[in-house]
Amino acid sequence: MYYGQYLNIDGDETKDNHQLIMQYRGVAYQPEVDMAIEDITGEAISTSELKQNVDINLDNVDGVSESIKKQIK
Repeated sequence: MYYGQYLNIDGDETKDNHQLIMQYRGVAYQPEVDMAIEDITGEAISTSELKQNVDINLDNVDGVSESIKKQIK
């Protein structure tokens, strides 16, 4: 069985962002598209055991002690 789907992203048929999101979610039900989305999101987030991935800067936070800032970090 073969099937196809067409998504017009250049046209003005979509009236707002909600409808556009719902169209993209509908396309994501296709197994191939779902796997592609998983690959893209999996590759976009890099992890390393050797270095810190995220850092938070609390220098401009007033009214919080250094010990609280250290616990947050």
